[in-house]
Amino acid sequence: MPFIRDYAYSLTAIAGTSIIVPMPAFVQNDLLVALISADGSMSTTSTTATGWTRVGTYTANANNDSGMSILVKYAEAAETDVTFTVASETTNGTIISIGDVFFDGGTGQNALENLTASTAAIVTGK
Repeated sequence: MPFIRDYAYSLTAIAGTSIIVPMPAFVQNDLLVALISADGSMSTTSTTATGWTRVGTYTANANNDSGMSILVKYAEAAETDVTFTVASETTNGTIISIGDVFFDGGTGQNALENLTASTAAIVTGK
């Protein structure tokens, strides 16, 4: 059964091009989920980090909503703090490590293959 092993977060309160988010406790093959959000009318569609796959975005509108990107990867044997490229003002970053999510119901497909559509629905509400 999947469980949240740990999380870590970071806040950047100045305009910049990146945010460094510390790596939470994990074991190899944990699903790592990064939530990168930004204040104001900033687009998070440019959020990237080496080795991570973006599975969802929400672009803030002119009403000063927060924008968000969701990125995922499976943990390697060794991981370090992650630098995410952003174009923002105030940016928050959180990484959650989730254990026991590698396989999807015994079908042999890994859970990462199924995240894109379902995460997009969660982020956009559609």
